[in-house]
Amino acid sequence: MNTTTYTRTPEIPMNINLDAKIKENNPNYSINNLKSVKLSTLSVDWVSSIADTRLNVIKNARIYLKAPNMEEKLIATAYNNTNPNTITFTVMDEELLNYFRTSQNSLIFEVMASTATADQLTMRLNSGFKIRVQL
Repeated sequence: MNTTTYTRTPEIPMNINLDAKIKENNPNYSINNLKSVKLSTLSVDWVSSIADTRLNVIKNARIYLKAPNMEEKLIATAYNNTNPNTITFTVMDEELLNYFRTSQNSLIFEVMASTATADQLTMRLNSGFKIRVQL
């Protein structure tokens, strides 16, 4: 990771199938009843790393949402992180409905390091969404 520019990860497939999840809860509903999807919370927890590098090596981070035939959408940012175990993101209060009408959705991370680092980190992404489904 670099300290002066952002390093971008390859796309991380989420493959969230909201149509199946909606039908699981109520077979009478489908993706056509989905009226709103908004990200409400997002954080990343440190799980492990090869050289014991912690999350405080990440000074700034941006997360983008991507879906086929749609532009990448910035959904969360974190600046001036110093926490070694958790990065709490500020989420954008924007409608994400069209990104979840397909199950081919993915995330892209961009990170800027506080110090030049080479390691492999394993992290857990915790997210909360406000989803509205109606007749």
